[in-house]
Amino acid sequence: MKVLICCYGSRGDVQPYIAIATTLKQQGHQVMLASSVRFAEHVARYDIAFGELSDELLAIVDSQQGRAMLEGTRNIVDIVRLNLKLVKQVKPLQQALNMQMWQLAKAYQPDIILFPPKAAAIPEIAEKLAIPCVLATPIPMFVPTADFSLPIVPALNWLPKRLQARYRRLSFTLINRLTDIAWRGYVRHLRQQLGLPAAKRYRFLTLSSGQPLPILHLHSPSLLAKPNDWPSHARVSGYCFSDAAPQWQPSESLQAFLRAGPAPVYVGFGSMAGRDPQKAARKVIEALELAGVRGILARGWGGLRAEDLPDSVYMVEQVPHDWLFPQVAAVVHHGGAGTTAAALRAGKPAVIVPFFGDQPFWAELLEARGLAGTPIPYRQLSAERLAEQIRRVTEDPAYTQRCKQLATELALENGSEQVVSFLEGQLVKDGA
Repeated sequence: MKVLICCYGSRGDVQPYIAIATTLKQQGHQVMLASSVRFAEHVARYDIAFGELSDELLAIVDSQQGRAMLEGTRNIVDIVRLNLKLVKQVKPLQQALNMQMWQLAKAYQPDIILFPPKAAAIPEIAEKLAIPCVLATPIPMFVPTADFSLPIVPALNWLPKRLQARYRRLSFTLINRLTDIAWRGYVRHLRQQLGLPAAKRYRFLTLSSGQPLPILHLHSPSLLAKPNDWPSHARVSGYCFSDAAPQWQPSESLQAFLRAGPAPVYVGFGSMAGRDPQKAARKVIEALELAGVRGILARGWGGLRAEDLPDSVYMVEQVPHDWLFPQVAAVVHHGGAGTTAAALRAGKPAVIVPFFGDQPFWAELLEARGLAGTPIPYRQLSAERLAEQIRRVTEDPAYTQRCKQLATELALENGSEQVVSFLEGQLVKDGA
């Protein structure tokens, strides 16, 4: 089986697909992972063939304007407003990116393509090549269910049960229609470029043949079970974990810090940092001191920034979570799907500081399961509130006990192997 994986986004977005690519190679399949050029070196460490895509769309998020917009995004209305603001800037870049993915796929000639929602034009490319494709997402954002609401809208649990079910399903219908509107112009343009007949009506979750798009959810069924009202073409695979690259080694100074005292608390917000990373870092350092714990701060892609650190705090650029998290007492993070999974895998309780999007959803789910403290929205972050929650999850052993139990369950799920088996099944079904 020859597989092309097209993924685009932050490092956390890319990491699960590296895990899938690694498993594909281990099982004797051919695989190429296509992503932003900024990840070429990182992917190469895993000895995976890499397809270079433009970095220009990600550069918008890196800019001061992009950070300011993300910090001000609190709900679905803000997300729509953000997309409208960026449409003129994004449109030519997205069209160019779609064509880059086509050129890669045309040259590579895969048997099947795996892609995330951010590469929503892939079904047109698969249609042109007459091959199947599978959508894989770490966030349950598209398939309607009455079990929970869309992760980026308020849960409204105070509604009567009958209305809750209706509201939840309606929330997914809303995001699907918005996705249709956002992508139909790009899809129309790409179909013209590829010489495909114009589609009568574009629906993100429906192929032009009228068949439903197969969709895999890369989260743990032990954390969030597959709803009974999902159709058969929607599956939950389990988390897809990639370990540190074989040649990676921690610095001696980091190892010395870990040996020098009690297990520290990790603090990192991934690609999120807001407009003032230094101010955020000062709050975090003060919180660690108030809580009476040592800390490891991760700059991350977003870039927490701090100078004159106390001896009780160590700053890292980026350290593989699978290596570091088992050695910390708790994980303070933004609630991204990837970091959430890594902390749960290590059996560590969390304090989540959500910025936007699906992050509040995971924060509330973990709190409800007793796996994390009370979420602190980034806009409400203070040293005192953060210190209180750090003390809560590190001083009450029940948090760690529950996390360790879930970690035991996650270890049995083999998410990447489930994805590979599903891809193999799709090829058999397609007659390849």
